[in-house]
Amino acid sequence: MKRLEFARVRSVLIKLLASIFVCLVAVLVPTAIISGKNVLAEKFRHVASYQGILELWNIDTFEGGTASKKSFLTGRAIEFQKQNKGTLVMVKNMTADECLLALGQGQKPDMFSFGHAFAGKIKECLSLIECESEIDETVLKSATTNNGLLAVGYARSAYLLASEQNRLADLSQKISNQAFVCGKVKQLKNGKKQVTYSLVCGLASTNSQRAFEENFYPFVAGETTINYDAQKTSYQAYCDFVEGKANILLGTIRDLVRIKNRESQGKLSDVVFEPFGGYTDLVQYLGICKDISAEKQAACKTFINFLVCRESQSKLAEIGLLSVCETLNLYEEGVLFEVEKNSKNYYVPNMFE
Repeated sequence: MKRLEFARVRSVLIKLLASIFVCLVAVLVPTAIISGKNVLAEKFRHVASYQGILELWNIDTFEGGTASKKSFLTGRAIEFQKQNKGTLVMVKNMTADECLLALGQGQKPDMFSFGHAFAGKIKECLSLIECESEIDETVLKSATTNNGLLAVGYARSAYLLASEQNRLADLSQKISNQAFVCGKVKQLKNGKKQVTYSLVCGLASTNSQRAFEENFYPFVAGETTINYDAQKTSYQAYCDFVEGKANILLGTIRDLVRIKNRESQGKLSDVVFEPFGGYTDLVQYLGICKDISAEKQAACKTFINFLVCRESQSKLAEIGLLSVCETLNLYEEGVLFEVEKNSKNYYVPNMFE
């Protein structure tokens, strides 16, 4: 009889201890996760009650690195959806003209992804926003008005100079010191002149002329030196460089990737680069449309803060762009390491002024 009672007491004690263990696991494990590396992911895990689709229009105003900004946004949107069941961020690529046409027809997204060249066109559509991440102060200021913050930068590119060693006048000098002396003019038999410019850049998609002026010289134009063309895109400028129409290219990280690919194929050789360190307007921002419900606005703010947390920002290395987080370094070697190091000193102009 005593054995039977002891067995019953032991059974009850085992069940009680098991229940206590389950409760401890339920309380302590989430706490351990939050106190560890997943604190930022946990911070943005829940959306403010909104269930449905958030439409994001991505207007690319400058080229990316190794892949498009849409691929980055889509990847982050998928991860966001996993953490926020029932909330879908739908990314739609649009040109500037397509966006303006849609806005003119009364259509509006929930969020805009855009750069400096498009900011003034949608300023009146944007709602004030709060940012909870460690974004570089110059990036935050570049999207601030007298009323407050209108957009949050989430990715950066950079300007740089590129050339082949055999096209430069003096290998002991920086490329920037030779931007006015590498051009030449050849007299053809038909009486025409063939001009090879010192430097070429396209102004149709970037403000590379100002990048050059801000970093090095007051602008000096000359027939055989600089080919600044307001109608030329950055890709057309890159083509001029590889075709030998100019000896130095003022381009972006996207051009760095193109040139490295050509070098690996043996189509260019001994390429040298010089990153700019004083100015950039190559920042992509996210803004929220003000004509949406408060519930949607709360969900959009959560997505934007998710996009600029360190966990998401580290994914920018997959598309060859730079983080907007002040203390986050994505690259450990190579040209992108040098570009990233120089970018810590960038001045970013206010895009709404």
